[in-house]
Amino acid sequence: MKRFYKLILIAASIGVAVYSCDVDSTDYSVDDRDVYIESIIIEAAKNSCVEEDIEVSVSNPSRSITASLPSDCDASEIILTIYLSEGITTSPASGDSFGTGTSSLLVTGFGLEEEYSVNLKVLEPFESDDEFVTVWRVGADESITLPLVETGTYNFKVFWGDGTESIVATYDLESATHTYTEAGDYTVTVWGAIEGFNFYKTDQSADNIIDVTNWGQLKLGNEEAYFRGCSNLQISASDAPDLSGTTTLKAMFREATSFNSNINHWDVSGVTNMQDVFYKASSYNQPLDKWDVGNVTTFETMFRDSAFDQDISGWDVSKATTLKNMFRDCPFNQPIGSWNISNVTSLQSTFRGNDAFDQDLSGWGDKLGNVVTMRELFRESDFNGDLSAWDVSKVLSMWDMFKDSGFNNPSITGWDVSGLDNMETMFGGEDCAFNQDISGWDVSNVVNMQNLFKENKVFNQDLSGWNVDNVMCNYDFDTDAPQWEDSHKPNFIADKTDNNEFCNRDN
Repeated sequence: MKRFYKLILIAASIGVAVYSCDVDSTDYSVDDRDVYIESIIIEAAKNSCVEEDIEVSVSNPSRSITASLPSDCDASEIILTIYLSEGITTSPASGDSFGTGTSSLLVTGFGLEEEYSVNLKVLEPFESDDEFVTVWRVGADESITLPLVETGTYNFKVFWGDGTESIVATYDLESATHTYTEAGDYTVTVWGAIEGFNFYKTDQSADNIIDVTNWGQLKLGNEEAYFRGCSNLQISASDAPDLSGTTTLKAMFREATSFNSNINHWDVSGVTNMQDVFYKASSYNQPLDKWDVGNVTTFETMFRDSAFDQDISGWDVSKATTLKNMFRDCPFNQPIGSWNISNVTSLQSTFRGNDAFDQDLSGWGDKLGNVVTMRELFRESDFNGDLSAWDVSKVLSMWDMFKDSGFNNPSITGWDVSGLDNMETMFGGEDCAFNQDISGWDVSNVVNMQNLFKENKVFNQDLSGWNVDNVMCNYDFDTDAPQWEDSHKPNFIADKTDNNEFCNRDN
């Protein structure tokens, strides 16, 4: 059991009194007539309850003086060493005693008097083993800064691992910064309340942190991107962070390129946003089957460009509205065909660039009623599964859906695409393998067929019966598609250029 001091955030009320005197205004400039305090120190040599000198916080604009004192100073008289400019005096004077708690200090000079509020707060002692412990790697004479955020709450003592310590009683990056004389790995221990910890928001020391060995009382806050860019981070802690009050883990480990630690025991049940959590965390591949994601509404880009390939078939994704980019450019190949995606509106790029995925997705067939975009869904992937059960009647955009993909399954020949608006580059690209009979498709509502079969080297089906009367953009519709006979192509009313609103839309 460790004993330490609970730091109290000081919110001092400010009292200011200005007394006018008969002073010739021509004798002094505005700067000459200002009275202020240069600094105040509580010296250990003059105060037995203090182990080391304490620099007192002085705010001249707001006329306030604040300091946090160890509990040993309870009921003590505190001697302040006050540094002033020439011509300025104080009452009480430098070297006089002040009682703990709230008092006042009168500062006089140049015919003016200013009253400063003084708050010498004694910290309350308490006992706890619940400390936040991290390990940092630094070079000689290199500094690190704890990534505190302006919206956070801080009342803690930090032990820097080299025999020195600091007190942080409010948001203050200066007091949360420490310089090491010698290079090495240092264990940094925080005792007390620390709520708000974010490397990306503060742009502080992301490459220096190498491990979290105990989460303790740390609360991350709700600012997202907490460990983004921490390129050397691992987490060996057996406990879990307190995520109460945290609804977003967006970009939490984004670009944490070395991270590959087990966090399966975390309670994420209150999280609603998982966007970019492991995006570009290129080493990450750990089990997450115990995560309760039942409240998550977005999984966008969650595992993109990671190494993730773990069984998450049991996840409840029923509240999710987007799976955009979720498994893009990662080796994921696990059975997720039983997922309830009935609230999903976007499957854009979900498996784009995924060369591994080839699982049965027929179970999604009757759960696609809210999906409006399948843009790039299987682009540049090797997926070739049976999609005959898919109800795509509400889908508006299949832009690039199978572009440069290995998909060539006849299961989609019976699809109802009557609601489709955009088929741009759907079967385009030199690597597109598609060559199936889709002559029965109702494409009468499609407006954009730009690049639909552009550079497709294998397609040669008879689509001459397609109703393309509503197509407003067919630029490069069949450019460089050498196998396709002209007699098998749709009969467009007129050629359309790419210089119109229908060829340059975002969806």
